[in-house]
Amino acid sequence: MYRLEFDKAEAEFRDIVRLSSSSPAGYFALSALSWWRCAQNFDVNVASSAYEEEFMRHVDETAKAAEAMLKKKISPAEAYFFMGSAYGLKGRWYAVERKWFKAYIMGIAAARC
Repeated sequence: MYRLEFDKAEAEFRDIVRLSSSSPAGYFALSALSWWRCAQNFDVNVASSAYEEEFMRHVDETAKAAEAMLKKKISPAEAYFFMGSAYGLKGRWYAVERKWFKAYIMGIAAARC
């Protein structure tokens, strides 16, 4: 992903999801990939792009998987790490869009993790 080989990174991240769909790790990696794809495409308006839908879907999948881990009492530290990271990244997305209240709410949610 950091070498801007987005398609290759996506294939690897989807393999992580396929191998362990209950883990938030693969979904979070896909969230980060959506962020990087958008960040490297300077001509795209974040709010009106397909990147936003993709990003939001993956970040929500991350939080959902982390919440499921917490309910099952599986590795709470890992679950809170991914949940807090997902909420924080979502807050950053909102801040880029200048949606300050939504960014604030996500920041509070991240801090509670």
